[in-house]
Formats: sequence, structure tokens, C-alpha cells
Amino acid sequence: MKTNSLKIAAFFAAASIFLLSCDKDKIEINDPDGEPTMMTVGVTFPNSATKASNQYESGTEAESKIHYVDIFIYSATTGNFLSYNRLDASKFNYKGDNGSANMYTATAKIPTTTGKRIVFAGINLPQELAKGLDGKHLSALAGSVQEMSKAELIGDSEDKFAMFSVEGEEADFKYDEALNNISLRCQRLVAKIVVEKDPLMKLDGVAGVFLGDELTYGINNFNRKMFLLQGDAPFKDPNWAAGSYNNGADFNVLADFKDYAEVKGFDKNVLSSTPLYASENTSEAKTKRELTRATVRAQFIPEKIADWDDDKKTLKHVSNTNYPTVAKTFYAVVASIYDGTYYFLDEDMAKEFAEYKTDDLKLTIPIEPIKYTDGWCYWDIFLNRNPLTPANQWDVLRNDFYRCKITRITTPGRSGPDIDAPGGGGTGPDEKPDTDTNISVDIEVLHWQYRGVEEYELY
Repeated sequence: MKTNSLKIAAFFAAASIFLLSCDKDKIEINDPDGEPTMMTVGVTFPNSATKASNQYESGTEAESKIHYVDIFIYSATTGNFLSYNRLDASKFNYKGDNGSANMYTATAKIPTTTGKRIVFAGINLPQELAKGLDGKHLSALAGSVQEMSKAELIGDSEDKFAMFSVEGEEADFKYDEALNNISLRCQRLVAKIVVEKDPLMKLDGVAGVFLGDELTYGINNFNRKMFLLQGDAPFKDPNWAAGSYNNGADFNVLADFKDYAEVKGFDKNVLSSTPLYASENTSEAKTKRELTRATVRAQFIPEKIADWDDDKKTLKHVSNTNYPTVAKTFYAVVASIYDGTYYFLDEDMAKEFAEYKTDDLKLTIPIEPIKYTDGWCYWDIFLNRNPLTPANQWDVLRNDFYRCKITRITTPGRSGPDIDAPGGGGTGPDEKPDTDTNISVDIEVLHWQYRGVEEYELY
């Protein structure tokens, strides 16, 4: 019997732990009623051959590597903690694979006691976090807030992915160890994200070109707080409730260019693209500000710029002398919905034109030029547009794989990675994402397997 009703369709995308019997010894466990018995641990988890429903390979060896396994045992009647044991990878013998998963059997013994028990497993958890559960009631798994950094969730070398049980398994352990056979399934605590561009990607908006490395992307609004046990759908993390978002305190915004990865051309083999990873982040209000998103960036050069003569009050468009080889800081002045937007390379000229249009249109709020430093432009991809559970639309969920294919971009986009940076189009940061966002992208969502690609248009 399970401790909750959560069902994950993609079994091959989750690690499985098998607890088997072995010789028993005299042991001491926090259980005054049960008789001592023993278990060994066998582990099965996805290998690099793990395939999606469309037969693409979706996982790598690094994403499935086990460094250590934690076993937590509780009383099924009271929820009281009984024992905690950690086994490292050296305690496992390789037993082969079944085509989609590697199979290991532990050589070490796991002590337990007879009686009705609930068992959970963690893989590659920080030791401080795992030890923090020692002695705590079962409710701590689903109710205690855990804080984990990116390095703790995936490892410094991206080969130590933290995982935890999808659900607990109830069992009635007997003195006869041959009867003590149960299995547990685990899932990664992060989502996997890949952003690619369609070979026929369309560039709309102001005329110009991308330079340098062209498109790159990063993970914006990385949530550091979570529950170890995900629970039942619709899923809720500690920051789910409307009004609970606190930028900076619990979330990491995208600020460092080294955190970006290349947006490569769409390839049947998704493993040829560079993935990034995000922790689970759910939201009741679904505002852009609260959501984890993939932020795309590029250096853009307008083909034509505006030339303003403040004395004569005349405006004309001239060819950009730096086009199309050198990225420059440029300034956008949004005159009005009727007059459109004008692009300048000279900051003083942009300010003079903005002041003129403010007076000319008799505006109470002055027009401010939008600065695109070194030509950097930004667009957001909001993930999970069509989830299995409608209440989790736009939420990033653990063990999902979001494969995004950009089909259209409208330049120049936003002027910075922050959601409040000026520029771009669509709804404001405190509104829900647009049905059609400013980037056209196909997104394929999976539990480390594919369900379908979604297309995005970036504005």
C-alpha cells in the first residue's frame, strides 16, 4: 500500500530501489516492539539508453549516476522514525542492465525490525540534509522545508543528481527475511531543460541581425526551497501560495553570463544539445515574476538607426555604419503606438527625441529611452504550457524534461534578463504569461521522456 496516490507513468525515468532480505545480526533500532531483521539493497536506475516515447534518448549516464543511497524507515502505525542508513556506491555490485536501466545489488546489510513499516529512499542527498531527518517524524518528509543550492541538486560536475522517493512503500516485515521484499521508486528533484532553434526560425520585428554566439539561454528564477516528498497533484512547493514570492531570498535570478548555454539547431538526438537544470517551482497566482523560465539572449544590431536634429526637429533613418559586424549599445524610444519605436546609437540624441515626443504628445509621464547595453536583448520562455495537471500550468516540476524549439523571434526583445527590465512585448511581470508569448517555441514535456514539442515565438 502506498502512502500517497501519486502515480508516475514513466517508470523508466525514475530510479527504483529494491530492499531484499539477508542474514540478521543483533542490532539496536529505535523500536521497542519489533524483532531485529536485516535487508540488503538492490538499486535500479535509468542508464543512457533510457528512451522517450518517440524513441529519442533523453537521459545520460551522468544524470543517473549514484554516489550514495539513504534508506529511511518509519513505523506505519505511528509515523515515528525507526532508522536511517547510508550506503555509498562502493557498496554496490553491478548486475547488468535490462535495456533501459542499470541494476545493482548492495553488499552491505540494512538493519530493520519486524512489524508494519514505511520505507523511503534518497539518492545523492547532501549528508547534512539526510542526517537532519534522523529521528524526525514521517511528516517531516512532506512538511519540512528543505533548502538546496544548484550544486547540491545536480553536483558541481553535473553528475550527482539528488533524488527522492516518489512515494513511500508500506510493508509488514517478518522475522523470516525471505518475506521482506519491497521496491521503491525515486525521481530527480530537478527538471531538465533544452532550448533549440528551428532550422526555419523566423526573425521578425525591427530589421537587423544577431552577432557573436547568436542565441544562448539560461535558467531564471531558480527556486532554492522545496519539500523532499512531492505529494499528490496538483503539486505545491513552499513558495506556492499567492504573495509568498520573495525575489532574492528564496530564488536566484539570472545575472551572470557564464550561466548561459548555447541554443543549438534542433536535432533528432536531443543529447547533442546542452541541457540546463531547474529546481521545482510552483505558483498559485502564475505571474511571470514568480515563474521559473528559460531566458534567451543575443547581441542584436539594428540595420537602420534614427538621426534626430533637435534644432530643426527633423527625424530620418540612416544606415547603421556598424552593421552587420560590430555590436553597439543602442537606445529605443517608444514614441507611441501610432508613431512606433525609433532606435539610436547616440544617447543624447535619444534623450532629446524622447523629450520632444513627450511634449509633442502632451504626456504626463515622460518617455525614457530604453538602453540595450552592447546590443544584448532578452526573451523569456515560460515552460509547461500544457501540463498533465491543468492546475500546474507554467509550473516547473521535478523530473520533467522540457524541450523547447524556437520558431520565431521578434526583435529587439527586453533590455535585460530581469523580468522588470524595459522593452519587449506581452503582458507585464505581475500578469500571467501570454497565450502567445514573445518567442515562438515548441515545447516537449516529459518525465525524462518526451510527450510533445511546443513552439514559442519571442517578442
